[in-house]
Amino acid sequence: MLRRKLILILGVLLTLMMVMAVTAVWLLQGVLTDMEGSDRQTADAANRIAAVERDIAVVEMELYQLQMGQKRHLDVLLGAVDSLRQSVEALDASAVLRAPEIGPRCRELGAQLPDFERAVGSMATAENPDLAAMYNRQAFAAALKLHHADQELALLARQHEEQLDAGISTRMRKLVVGVTIGFLALINVTILLLVRAAGLILGPMHKLVHASRELAREHFEHRVHLAGHDEFDELARAFNQLAENLQASEARKVEMLQQTALTLNHELNNALAIIETQLALLSRRATDDPAFAKCLRQIHQNLDRMKHTVALLRQVRRIVLTDYTQGVKMLDLERSADPQPRAGVAAENPSPAGGP
Repeated sequence: MLRRKLILILGVLLTLMMVMAVTAVWLLQGVLTDMEGSDRQTADAANRIAAVERDIAVVEMELYQLQMGQKRHLDVLLGAVDSLRQSVEALDASAVLRAPEIGPRCRELGAQLPDFERAVGSMATAENPDLAAMYNRQAFAAALKLHHADQELALLARQHEEQLDAGISTRMRKLVVGVTIGFLALINVTILLLVRAAGLILGPMHKLVHASRELAREHFEHRVHLAGHDEFDELARAFNQLAENLQASEARKVEMLQQTALTLNHELNNALAIIETQLALLSRRATDDPAFAKCLRQIHQNLDRMKHTVALLRQVRRIVLTDYTQGVKMLDLERSADPQPRAGVAAENPSPAGGP
């Protein structure tokens, strides 16, 4: 049925749109989630690297003060070293710093930390000022190495962040292009399905309109043939049945008129033959009376007209009515005997379908 086909087409379109929309939202949500995760991981790595940098700066400041001969309490230096150790150990908790291109550099930074701690411990326990100054210089050099390693680690982390951002940007561009292409394809499919649906309606409708015009022209033999089995097919069958009924009714009327014409022809021919015989006898006697001869000619003319009318009645092929008086119809013999209706005339006063 046509209704089921239209519902199926609309259902397919809605399903495709829902699937496309859900897929696009799901993919976009994945990209946004990865972007947020990358930002969090990058921020966490930057904070951990910055903590190491701050602890190294504190240690360097304390070592510099001691190197300048200022009296400093070693507990501050030892606390800064302990904080530095915790900050370096915390680097392993960052997912970014465990990446293959960053992990070795991070482990190298952790491997340099024991040398620094030994130099600071030796400086703190040395009783000889010269020996303490030597260990101070060693600790300062180790702190400088840690500082350079931390800067390289920060540079690698920024490069890794840029790579992640570039990868996410590429995914986003591909997603936008893919969704655009998908929706364009969906729009094309929608247009094709709508054109198909329009064809299911407009094609049969055009045939039915054409058939209605043929019926208005009294071409009752015209039939509508549709390939589908739907509401339009039922309408076409009903139209064909109507046309068949009108054609049969018209045929019955024409047959009845022809039978009436035969009857009239049989009866009138006998009467006309007698009348013409009598008129012939009267015309022989009225040779000297012009008025009487004129009456006889008029009678002959009316008899010929009656013969012509009966002949036309026998030739009736269809029913065409015309106005006789106001509100009264009569049979138009000339047009009813014409087998081919003239354009613009046949439908002027057609007989009502199923009428008497």
